[in-house]
Amino acid sequence: MLDQAGEHREASELHREALEQTRAADPDAGVHPIVGFNYASTLAAIGELDSALAWYEQAAVSGHSRQVPDIERRAYMGIARTNARLGRIRPAREAFARMLALARAQQKPMSRESTFVAATIARAEGDLPRAADGLTAMLRQYGWFEGKRTPAMRPALGELSRIDLLRGDPAAALVHARAIREVVTVDSIAELRSADLGEADLLEARAYAALAAPDSARQYARAALAALTVGAGESSPLTREAKALADSLGP
Repeated sequence: MLDQAGEHREASELHREALEQTRAADPDAGVHPIVGFNYASTLAAIGELDSALAWYEQAAVSGHSRQVPDIERRAYMGIARTNARLGRIRPAREAFARMLALARAQQKPMSRESTFVAATIARAEGDLPRAADGLTAMLRQYGWFEGKRTPAMRPALGELSRIDLLRGDPAAALVHARAIREVVTVDSIAELRSADLGEADLLEARAYAALAAPDSARQYARAALAALTVGAGESSPLTREAKALADSLGP
């Protein structure tokens, strides 16, 4: 529930506690694949990418040894995406190929999440048009253009906003960042506690800064810093990014 509300820092503490409990219950069993995968996903959400990668890799090994193929496949998806976010193209491609092989063996169709990971790798490779096309295709699969709204759309919207900024289109970046609010807002408390909304605020701030609207940029940078400090934690790279932007914009 905390993860769904965007309060990933607090959720990560509970995931860590669950890991410790399962390992204490059976010290020789290694990492429980589902618990390890959940912990890795939460670490990735707050930007702790190196740690997330290590836990995804353990979840993949454990999923294979314990014959939990869905977790093994999803762990390789996490490995691929995290490596791409770290700019490690070859490991990202290798993990993505492994994930696709597992999906074929399980007779699973190409998922929307697979489309997202492929787009993430394309962005890491510098192929922004291909990345944007893949993300747009993902939103189309979810029914975005028919008016459907679901939290699962948030990663694609966030990536599109970042790509818009890289392509020098802050107006489009603003549209995609604002759209995140539609799909992740749970209630008014989320404004102050959700890392997902904080990241959207951060993207809005960067878009406004690029549009030479410093007052709006400052407002959203401060909102991003407040929400990310709670939702992602003070040490999160996302929180540090928001603080740096807010400081650069002045009081």
